[in-house]
Amino acid sequence: MISEPLRRLEAELRRETVSHSYKDVERLVRLVCATAAGETGRLAAGDSRILEIAAWVDNLLEWTRVMLTTARAVQAAELRQAYFVQGYLPYTNLPARTSLDL
Repeated sequence: MISEPLRRLEAELRRETVSHSYKDVERLVRLVCATAAGETGRLAAGDSRILEIAAWVDNLLEWTRVMLTTARAVQAAELRQAYFVQGYLPYTNLPARTSLDL
């Protein structure tokens, strides 16, 4: 069974991941791992809860990786699209500007 502190960290990590708050995501990933390590360190060797916590952390980190990779790919595609469209705008003598809402 996953503890309440880990569940709270999971909810916070998922929220920050979806909002693309990269510094907070990094901080929370470290905190999740440290908290999970602390919890598993208090369990007896061979306890099945160790594998349960490890699998849970692995799934959470994989979800986070996929979400961040996808978000960055979308951002890169939007930047490439903005650069491409720029050539078709009538104001070509203006300096290039790009804005990205995060």
